[in-house]
Amino acid sequence: MGYIHDNDHADVAEKLYLELKTFEKEQAKEENVSLVQCDTEDSESFNQRVTQFAGLLNNDSLGRLYYLHAVITETLRLYPAVPQDPKGI
Repeated sequence: MGYIHDNDHADVAEKLYLELKTFEKEQAKEENVSLVQCDTEDSESFNQRVTQFAGLLNNDSLGRLYYLHAVITETLRLYPAVPQDPKGI
């Protein structure tokens, strides 16, 4: 079994991106926040946008990110943080 490349699961990445993008727009509108314009070439504007996105997250809003939860859960199932064989520890 080899490493998973980005191209192998582009549909998963796209679906997750769309969920996060939609969440950002809806949450910003709900909280009446004007989103900072981001230029991927400008690290300062990118950092401001990431900080702004992080500010939109809270316990209630995280509960609406179902696909993100599924992706994290599946990743931890495939690559557990702790070995699953307790005898080998």
